[in-house]
Amino acid sequence: MTVSLMGLALSDLGCLITLQWLNLCFNPLFRYAPGLPFESFELEYLTAGWPHVCFARVTGLITAYITMERCLCIAMPLKVKVLITPKRTSFVIAAIFAIVFCSAAPVFTVILADWKFYPSRNKTLLGVVFAPNRAEVETVAFAFNNLYGYIAMISVTIFTIILVVNLKNNSKWRQGTSTASGSEGKSEATTRDKRVVKMVVTISTMFVVCFFPITAVVVGTMVEPGF
Repeated sequence: MTVSLMGLALSDLGCLITLQWLNLCFNPLFRYAPGLPFESFELEYLTAGWPHVCFARVTGLITAYITMERCLCIAMPLKVKVLITPKRTSFVIAAIFAIVFCSAAPVFTVILADWKFYPSRNKTLLGVVFAPNRAEVETVAFAFNNLYGYIAMISVTIFTIILVVNLKNNSKWRQGTSTASGSEGKSEATTRDKRVVKMVVTISTMFVVCFFPITAVVVGTMVEPGF
């Protein structure tokens, strides 16, 4: 769990840093700052736009993994330590980062930073140039990134529902057992499980609420190009 949360924290940090850089690039005071050697409106696409999208997809997939992890802890408490180990979790988190960023890497081969002359500003600045096959490469990259978003959204929703249902069933069983035996240990375990699950459900709910609008927009764009 700690490894998963650390991976989630790193991806969220990446999202925030790239988003702040994106905001700065769109700031006219920064764009037209004297001596700035690049066109921020263009370079943000490479240095902020795509990296932010990748970090956001990583966040979604790690959230789905954390939800699955907690779901297994409640559904199969005796087997979860065998199925999910710190080493395996580290591998999964690293694989998520690698797969998402590698799927976006081809974009950086068709959109390159290069010096360009801007007649409106009478300056030569560092901007972006496009390869002839940019549209084809970006279409594939966008498809993969959208797929990651759909997988994360659906997985988080399904695992959260399973998690809540299993927790309720287990809580009823433990409460009945502890009442019959007069033991307080199981009651404490139930309380601990509830705290952990509450945290995971909160994270999952925030993820679904925050990412649903952009997911809906992407789906709408795919269904209706003029959306």
